[in-house]
Amino acid sequence: MNEVEMKMLLDYWKGKLTDINEEGDAKPSMDEVLEQTKELFDLAHKKNYNLSRVHLHPYGSFLMCYDTSKWQDAKDAIIKSSITLPKYCVRQPDGTTPADWTNLAHNFQVPELPR
Repeated sequence: MNEVEMKMLLDYWKGKLTDINEEGDAKPSMDEVLEQTKELFDLAHKKNYNLSRVHLHPYGSFLMCYDTSKWQDAKDAIIKSSITLPKYCVRQPDGTTPADWTNLAHNFQVPELPR
């Protein structure tokens, strides 16, 4: 999920979500995303939900948090999710994927990492 979807889930769990179309802050800081991730696990634990892994993709980055007793590591999940865009989302009008990715390189550039 992204940072907006996580905030909506938190609001839903806290009974604060009244309208999923309501405009909200779409650019929280990385510190806010990390704090909300902690809150997500805390609330899941309090509600006795079996949440052991969260994969977030806040604005150009990946954040994988997981219980190391239940998940080996996040490497495969991050790699597989990063190849989803070219495999499933970048299609030509006829449904095929491009044979030459050179003109699409800008889609795959990694932005500067947040502090």
